[in-house]
Amino acid sequence: MTNDLRSVVRVSAVAALAALAGVAFAADLDPTGQAGQYQTSRPAVLVKGPNGVSFAPSTVWVPFILQNDATTDVNSQQSLLNAAVVENIGGRPVGSITTFGANSISVRAPRVVAMLDRADAGSALSSGESNNVILNENQPAGTLRPLSSSHGTLLPDGTLVTYERFFDGNSTGAAPGHAQNNLGFWNAAHTLGVAEGIQAPFKSIDPSTINVGNATETAINPQTATLRGSVFIGVPSAVRDPNVANPVNDNDLLVAETHFNGSPVLTAAQRAAVTNGVVVYRGRNNVPTTVLGPSAAANCATNTVYPYTMATGFAATWLQASVPTPTTPAGECRTDARQTKPVIQAVTSPTGRNVVYVVHGVGFSGGSPFNGGSARPIYLAVDTIVNPDGSPRTNFVGSDPVLANNTILIEADEAGGVGAIHGRPYDAVAPLNAGYANHFVSDLNKKFVDSQATGGGSGPSTTTQFDMNARGQIAALWVDEGASPQRYEVRVYNPNWNATGERIESYTLANVVTFNGDFDNGGSPFIVTELTNTIETAPLAFAVTRLSPISGVSIDNDGRVGFTAVREKFEELGDFDNNPNTPDSLYLNNTTNSLLVWEPTTNSIHELLRGGQNGDVLADAFPADGPATNESLALGIFPVDAASDGFARQSLSRTGGFMAVNFRSGGNETVNGVNVELEQLPDSTFPTPDDFNDNGGVLTRGSGATLNERAVRGTVILALGQFTAVPPCCRGNASKTTNGSPAADVDFGDINAVLSNFNQVVNPNGTSVGDADCNGVVNFSDISTVLGAWLNNCD
Repeated sequence: MTNDLRSVVRVSAVAALAALAGVAFAADLDPTGQAGQYQTSRPAVLVKGPNGVSFAPSTVWVPFILQNDATTDVNSQQSLLNAAVVENIGGRPVGSITTFGANSISVRAPRVVAMLDRADAGSALSSGESNNVILNENQPAGTLRPLSSSHGTLLPDGTLVTYERFFDGNSTGAAPGHAQNNLGFWNAAHTLGVAEGIQAPFKSIDPSTINVGNATETAINPQTATLRGSVFIGVPSAVRDPNVANPVNDNDLLVAETHFNGSPVLTAAQRAAVTNGVVVYRGRNNVPTTVLGPSAAANCATNTVYPYTMATGFAATWLQASVPTPTTPAGECRTDARQTKPVIQAVTSPTGRNVVYVVHGVGFSGGSPFNGGSARPIYLAVDTIVNPDGSPRTNFVGSDPVLANNTILIEADEAGGVGAIHGRPYDAVAPLNAGYANHFVSDLNKKFVDSQATGGGSGPSTTTQFDMNARGQIAALWVDEGASPQRYEVRVYNPNWNATGERIESYTLANVVTFNGDFDNGGSPFIVTELTNTIETAPLAFAVTRLSPISGVSIDNDGRVGFTAVREKFEELGDFDNNPNTPDSLYLNNTTNSLLVWEPTTNSIHELLRGGQNGDVLADAFPADGPATNESLALGIFPVDAASDGFARQSLSRTGGFMAVNFRSGGNETVNGVNVELEQLPDSTFPTPDDFNDNGGVLTRGSGATLNERAVRGTVILALGQFTAVPPCCRGNASKTTNGSPAADVDFGDINAVLSNFNQVVNPNGTSVGDADCNGVVNFSDISTVLGAWLNNCD
């Protein structure tokens, strides 16, 4: 993809050959001189599950590494990362990453959109192909820096869809520091970069719309002082519509987004016309306005479904003004409703039909009776983008007597364990009819985990913490805030299809994959039970905050679930507020984290990589190249707690078993309640040197007290090895019982097993009852398989 700037001789030679071939190259972003230096084979470690199951060793590359220098420097070159995405493109792991500056005035901090490929050690080219900048968003000195571009989706055809988020240059007035721009996308992004920094994306939203920021993209960066926006946006999700033939102008590209019309600078008429809710755009340059849009405050305590007309280009919408509100306890108003960022996915039904589904969460702010907003949704809404007659979905549907036609609500507080129905159709009629969603009648403390969807702060740049695969399975992180300590669970919900196998009609809690405090095969907790930290909320004001020790989750089309979790924590008890009358509190110095994958056919969990204080150290694959000789790389922590740079949706490829995870330099030592981190503050200000090993890379080392400081951040790409313990499939044996030779194992009992489990999505592990062909779906194919193997034996 790119040349590597670490060796002038190597670059010049390949560039000369490229020039003869008529090919131009862009440059790696490699401020450390280490990007692409590392390739290693890392054995998978069975953490939990039956003995004898294993993944073959994974291949690990590090294509992207950044400096982690002092943020107190007025012109710091430190850049921060957003979540990495990765996909299987032509059988090859291809990823992408975006960076943003910790200091808004710095001109040295890289602010880029970069494509990631295998590191130089994995390349057949002598020049390597580590990362490739396709958009450079830096500006000259004296202008404000953009906040961030944050990735939503990388598709298997290379389409990259991004949330563009910029300063408007206005630091005073009615909308100080407003920072909203557009949704951009590149087609075949993995082929771009022939000239660095000039690859402007297409726009999902029309930049000229009065209710959207009117900044236009230049060759370098969209930046204008006249940006006025009311449509707050966040990280999108995207899919190519498989039902569109011969697409024109990307009319097969569906981009799902959540809007909130919260800007006070607009007139009442402008605000009323702006979509406030989850929207699916089709193609380019859409106008995010409605012809008729009701106020959420109107009849907010009723279950009224508001009709309205969608603007041109919309494929579907679900309005905040029509979210299903809890009936027990009552009293919640729709003005308090907060919808999460959505996930859009093309799902293949048991009949082979392609159905596009959208999943988003709904929470409530305000504190009475619910709290948490979009960061802690109380249910997930699952819906198609079209009605049964093919017309666009224009709102939550809760009035169709055919259950499968209504919006499905997966309620976080639904009672019952694995195997119980947790997602039922929405019913807009009160009292609710039998078989419909119960509308939250048990526990206000049980919620899903996500992040702030729109507005200010870092939340809008964070990728969703739940996910859906092409089989319709949903993986989510769940929390019980009423437990002490709070209980976090990684959950998988399986779809139940209607009789014709064309629409999902409910969801079953299929697996609780793991939880904080879960035990490994040796009987020891492999995820910390509780994670807290002491933070300074104001000068000399400190508070203890609870953190999630598990990341958001990603599920691939085989049903495998990837996530990161905190394995160890290193804390210091101190009097941080310098007040002897208040209790001492714990400061979180560092952690050891793992990148983990759950394998559904054997219900096993495997550690693939470890970062942080006791993390993996990668050997230098090119010991003679770079700023020093034989530089090992000690991986820093893998962020958790819905961090903007944490592992989340799209950090696991849909196919191919490729994963992307960011790491940070991971420790902040404190002495007597004072942060003595040498890379952040001058050495001379502390009576005690920092002797805490701050893992996260090795650059040219310092001297004296700084000798062991390791201060870089970056992105790892990992390719899963083959799983070696899939049980054999006895084709036709749907009942999964054997009669003993010479009696036949495939007979009428297998026909009955298929019919009893018809249209169910199951584990394709050779042991799921009803699944005669072991493909994970029980349908007519299984009947044919039974008949084709009639009276056969399994032994």
